[in-house]
Amino acid sequence: MTIYRVTLGKQIEEMKVNSKNIKSKVQFQGNFHEELEEIIEIIQNEIQKKIIPNYGVVYTEYGSQNMKIKIKDSNLMIEKLISCNFFYKKNDEKYGYITPQFSSAELGQRTKTHVLEKYTISDHDIIVNAFMEKLVEIIEEF
Repeated sequence: MTIYRVTLGKQIEEMKVNSKNIKSKVQFQGNFHEELEEIIEIIQNEIQKKIIPNYGVVYTEYGSQNMKIKIKDSNLMIEKLISCNFFYKKNDEKYGYITPQFSSAELGQRTKTHVLEKYTISDHDIIVNAFMEKLVEIIEEF
């Protein structure tokens, strides 16, 4: 019986710590989906400027909240398919938070998942810079 109480006590403490991580109780006032589309457009332009000239990008595909990039560069010996998803839950949409996630697949290797931290959707520059840094890191990863 005491083991159950200890684990229950630990769960309650973890819930208190997790509730402290909530950044805001003020609801997001803007249009969440328009902000997300703006971020994707900015990232699309950054990819056009920084990624496509430097790496052998075969194709890029952009959706409403995700994008796919296929890279095949024989000089750098890179052949990857990178899927980028902007993940949010209903509560995140309500308070204006977004979590960028990457999934990269290579021939002969397991699919790797990379999750960035949760950002406020109105911080365009911070999201774009973190996104591009992680994307370059994933591309150059062996």
